Amino acid sequence: MKDKKKITVMLLRSDFRNCDVILGAEAVIVNIARYIDKDRIEPIVVCFTENPQKKLPLLEAVKIYGINTQKIELLFKFDVISGIIKLMKLIKKYEVDILHSHDYKSDFFVYLLRFFIKVKVITTVHGWIGNNWKVRIYEFFDSRLIKNFDKIIVVFGTLERELLKKRFQKEKLGVISNACDAKGLQPRLTKEDIYTSLKIDKTYKVIGTVGRLSPEKGHKYFIEAAHKIANIYPKVQFIIIGDGVLRQKLVKYAKELGMESKIFFVGFWPNVADYLGIFDVFVLPSLKETFGLSLLEAILMERPVISTPVGIAEEIITKGETGFLVPIKDVSALTNAIIALLDDEVFAKNLARKAKICAEKKFSIGKMINGYEEIYESIASG
Repeated sequence: MKDKKKITVMLLRSDFRNCDVILGAEAVIVNIARYIDKDRIEPIVVCFTENPQKKLPLLEAVKIYGINTQKIELLFKFDVISGIIKLMKLIKKYEVDILHSHDYKSDFFVYLLRFFIKVKVITTVHGWIGNNWKVRIYEFFDSRLIKNFDKIIVVFGTLERELLKKRFQKEKLGVISNACDAKGLQPRLTKEDIYTSLKIDKTYKVIGTVGRLSPEKGHKYFIEAAHKIANIYPKVQFIIIGDGVLRQKLVKYAKELGMESKIFFVGFWPNVADYLGIFDVFVLPSLKETFGLSLLEAILMERPVISTPVGIAEEIITKGETGFLVPIKDVSALTNAIIALLDDEVFAKNLARKAKICAEKKFSIGKMINGYEEIYESIASG
């Protein structure tokens, strides 16, 4: 029997991205499981997967902190029968009080489960980007299912306003911003190591961006701005960190603009702090963002930032005070903002310092954890 004074919360995520690293939503689960008050709340992390042989990064990450982890193996993507049966067994075994799902697949299983067993359910909506027709269908049905949940958490205020427009009940919604563990943003390589590996002259200015190479990330506009800037500042280098379906097209486009020697496509890098440390300017040129974790990481590492008004950008960037906001797809505005920061190093550093102070107040781990603890206790008490 479990300690009845504790609330048992099962955190659910599927391996739908089939990724070998911890990304935004997974990082939230890791931080909840790691930092939640264990005297009051007992976390269990569960992951659905169709690949029983694969090591799941989420589960591996939380095991380090002695957290109970469970894997639910599915025969295929929506193996409803065995998925529900295995989940019900875990709920009964650990006397779970609250199910907390974190993606459309785990939302789906939790929704169906409520027809067979009585349990409190909440979900965190990390954002809907709809970057292809299949994802848009999943997200459409997901938005319908979760309206029946006890609580729906969104990760920034703009997303809450979007759900209110979709006729979600205001009393069911809550805003708990994601957070980044600033202590974990430690470079493992020196600046000299990066300069040497990329053969960059230390006197060059470095402008960079971090993100999956997919259409919604807007890398095309970053490359076009880079082309304009390179004609003005010969001593400048551009770095793109991330991988994805558009890699070959973006590399080809950079070559067509004669930028093959000026733009480095690093690919996926497990510790982005290594590269953020050498950025003189960080750019987020996205068309859509679910949150914008890379922007937050850059700010916490005190990099001057430029972003489109997506994700958390409008909550943290005040033009000319903590960074620059530029319109989506506006290459001229992006170019001018980068030039403004390159032209005035003191101004750029001042923006970066103020942005970091703002981020530490708004997006601290402690604030995020307190928010979830309050929600869990409120839901558990009915």
